[in-house]
Amino acid sequence: MGITDLIWPDDRVEHIAKHGVLPYEVEEVCFGDSLVLRGKSTGKNPVYYVLGQTSGGRYLFCVIIGFPDSKGYPVTARPMTRKEEHRFKEWRRP
Repeated sequence: MGITDLIWPDDRVEHIAKHGVLPYEVEEVCFGDSLVLRGKSTGKNPVYYVLGQTSGGRYLFCVIIGFPDSKGYPVTARPMTRKEEHRFKEWRRP
């Protein structure tokens, strides 16, 4: 993914909180052993879909915009759907 740091404006913290997710959980998923898919984007900055598991065992789906300075902007984060969780577990299978 090439992102080394996430930018946390107050509105993003408030937005993910509506989904019951905390910033540290997003960081665990984004910088851990996660499935990263490049999404379609019309702008110059890539969009990534990140599926991963927190140290607390939660399965999260995150959407991150990558910037050239290696910073990422968390658009949203929420618990995975059953289908997403199944896909993640299949990907992670040895």
